[in-house]
Amino acid sequence: MHSNAMLKSLMRVSLGWFFVGVLFVSPAYSVQESIEGTIKAHELEFGYIEYKPERGAGARADAPERPVVLLFHGYPERAGSWGEVQRALSAAGYHSYAIHMRGYPPTTAPADGDYSPIALQGDVLALIDALGDGRAVLVGHDWGATAVYNAAAHAPEKVPALVTLAIPAPNALAGDPTLLLSAPHFLYYQFPWAEWMVARNDFAHIDGIYESWAAPGYVLPVDDMKDLKATLAQEGVVGQVLGYYWAIFSSEEDQKGAATAQTIFPMPSLLMAGELDGAVGADRFEVSKEAFSGAYQLHVVKGAGHFPQLEKPEDVSSQLVEFLNRYVMVAK
Repeated sequence: MHSNAMLKSLMRVSLGWFFVGVLFVSPAYSVQESIEGTIKAHELEFGYIEYKPERGAGARADAPERPVVLLFHGYPERAGSWGEVQRALSAAGYHSYAIHMRGYPPTTAPADGDYSPIALQGDVLALIDALGDGRAVLVGHDWGATAVYNAAAHAPEKVPALVTLAIPAPNALAGDPTLLLSAPHFLYYQFPWAEWMVARNDFAHIDGIYESWAAPGYVLPVDDMKDLKATLAQEGVVGQVLGYYWAIFSSEEDQKGAATAQTIFPMPSLLMAGELDGAVGADRFEVSKEAFSGAYQLHVVKGAGHFPQLEKPEDVSSQLVEFLNRYVMVAK
């Protein structure tokens, strides 16, 4: 009896010290959930998905604050396409916002219908000021890549690091008509029936894009496709989304100030290309190197097509976090 009582007493003491260790000795750590919000910038109301850094992850508690990471999606996508990447950034100690691009609900559409590269540039720069206190890492895919290239070209001092997916630097694309052979949508979206073509048969055209641009065998999850189609089905949204393509042939005045084939990017930059991209061949990225005077990395995502962050999120996330840890450790 006496020995049993002593054993129970020792067990209670041991358990007590265990919980003290968990509560007061172990480092603070919490998994962050996504936060959806909106913010006014550049005369628009932008929707975003925010992930705060996990407590106890990444940098030491006494380390200087890191810049926020702003992520911009492409076509046909929404901000949620960055979900896996944002969770990895959060676990590594980075604060991120995935932005719904202009015209993609819940972000409002511009009253003047302007989707030119300069308009996209202005969006990114305004969001850097609004969400990043004047400085932010930029990550962009597809049209999001076009937006961040233009912002980084215009205000490199605001961009400590640049990351793009699926779109090489402007010097690799300028003046090359063969691009239209692999991406004929740039042309057929100019036809007056383009909106009807995209929307007909429950947006079968969008299904076809993922089938032809992504790597063979990749299928966008059913719920994600349902959400994407529901977004596109809202009144006027197809025209807003195609507005990006209609702006390609805008006047030289409207394009003034955009990144060009002569633009040199001084910040550390990481470009990612899908090995099996059905829209933009990975070989085009080799030419991009000449456009960067800062640290430059090219990563070909094996087994991925045009949507690397969706098709191979683990590879994209690990490359991104490793790159940021190497080149972006402080905010200022």
